[in-house]
Amino acid sequence: MKVLFLCYELPPVGGGGGRAAWQVARHLAARGHGVRIVTSGYGTLPEEETRAGVRIRRLKVRRKRPDECAPIELLSAMLRSAPAAVEETDRDRPDVLCAFFGIPGGPPAWWVRRRRGVPYLLALRGSDVPRPELARGQFLHHFTRPVLRRVYRAAGGIVAVSDALRQAALAVNAGVEIDVIPNGIDTEWFRPASPRPGERDRVELLFVGRLRDFKGVQHVLRAMPEIARRLGRPVRLTAAGDGPHRRELERLAAETLRPPSEARFTGWLEGEALRAAYSEADLLVLPSRVEGHPNVILEGMAMGLPCVATDAPGIREAVEHGRDGLLTSPESPEGIVEAVAALMGDAPRRRAMGQAARAKAEGMSWDRVAERYEAALARACAKESDGCAT
Repeated sequence: MKVLFLCYELPPVGGGGGRAAWQVARHLAARGHGVRIVTSGYGTLPEEETRAGVRIRRLKVRRKRPDECAPIELLSAMLRSAPAAVEETDRDRPDVLCAFFGIPGGPPAWWVRRRRGVPYLLALRGSDVPRPELARGQFLHHFTRPVLRRVYRAAGGIVAVSDALRQAALAVNAGVEIDVIPNGIDTEWFRPASPRPGERDRVELLFVGRLRDFKGVQHVLRAMPEIARRLGRPVRLTAAGDGPHRRELERLAAETLRPPSEARFTGWLEGEALRAAYSEADLLVLPSRVEGHPNVILEGMAMGLPCVATDAPGIREAVEHGRDGLLTSPESPEGIVEAVAALMGDAPRRRAMGQAARAKAEGMSWDRVAERYEAALARACAKESDGCAT
């Protein structure tokens, strides 16, 4: 097949959705498919290049940060992607499009189908689907719901990264079929440190991700003084990421923590630096109100790292409570205290959870994920040939 991906984020720009799109694209290319990607440009990144057999075209859009995309920037990416996708279709007609994110990827894919008759597979990732857990930050969905319904109806197929996201999408349009294809993980790159650190004088917690309110890092900071008191050891949180909530979190850390406990805000880490952060940690923490299917949990699992996370949509499908991590109530510093204290006070249990996490990750390769996308894309082509709704 010839596949044209539309994804407004692609490494080194963006977060987990862009990384997932890249992994699926490059594994499809390795399986012999012709793969192109239309994405957003940023800084000095080349307008066109070929990597791992995938041709990438980056568009000039109004993007100010590599890690965050404001609504006006999403609109810019959507408006630029539609004519660019038509141009790419006219240059070398694809068999099918794969649009990551209902907004902004869906409308350009819908436009190409309308103008050139090319079917598309829609991949739902998380914040592109209206959900009550994100209502405080997603007022624009009041306006995008009618657009999403049309994009859903016209798709040759829809996949969601978790069943929680699938259910949320069905609330937008109950008359569509949606398959679930979770994220994968590179278990060769993300491997446990040998040996992992033993008991230390300080508890090392790790958070990886965008620093936004719904991610809940503030609740970890508020829990840390009581964790230190319970365990009789200082606690250090390493926050590997960036975002609009960073300054507020830094202020909260300064007000809440007393040396030798501390919080380190490293900004985004990549490659060896990220792997080292996982290797040095005792526990991964992810206290979000909601997720899609978080890459960070899979990375931590592959590194043999137990996770303390929230019992929230998208997370409860990734973490099995009591086996490879512990789940707490959202927005609960007290729950974080109990979970961290329980695991840090029981080294054998913590090691067993780390081993179970690694075993789970070994069955979630990106090649298997790409195989499922390959089948979904083929079904989208077949469905279009039989005719589908406009």
